Amino acid sequence: AQHVARKRLETLVKAARVLKDGGFKNFIVIIGGGGPLSEYLKRLVVEVNVQDVVWLVGWIPDGELPIYYRAADVFVVTSEYEAGPLTLLEAGIREVPLIVSNVPSGFMMIARDGVDCLKFRLGDASDLAKKIITLRNDDSLLKRLSRSARVFASMFRWDRIAEKTIATYREVLSS
Repeated sequence: AQHVARKRLETLVKAARVLKDGGFKNFIVIIGGGGPLSEYLKRLVVEVNVQDVVWLVGWIPDGELPIYYRAADVFVVTSEYEAGPLTLLEAGIREVPLIVSNVPSGFMMIARDGVDCLKFRLGDASDLAKKIITLRNDDSLLKRLSRSARVFASMFRWDRIAEKTIATYREVLSS
């Protein structure tokens, strides 16, 4: 992710603190990317004392992304606005369950809470932590959301988008 204000990555860092305080064990939060707020995020990680579980790994080369997706138990989008984060689709197509902020934009607006993903209140670290715990404690939900993430992401394959675009042009031209 770009480390910019609209990404609201501090929510994920603070959710890690909530998880630790609640006794949640054996987890790592990996935040890739970089940008103007990278130094702020590094300070925040230390300030809230989660440097043992939150890793800011910098930009991840494209060739290494599949390794991270395979290792992920969940993929989180904390943004207050996204037109269409490709990383969400990349995770989804690999059957990584999705947790996204409940914002009325992009893919997050289209994704159905409890069907394609779990949604948390924007900026609410406690609510995000609760969704992560819910997934960890409910194997059937985890499996269902993993499969649904793949179905959701596959709706946005380029061949399907091209087919829908052509169908729209045909409809407009015929009327």
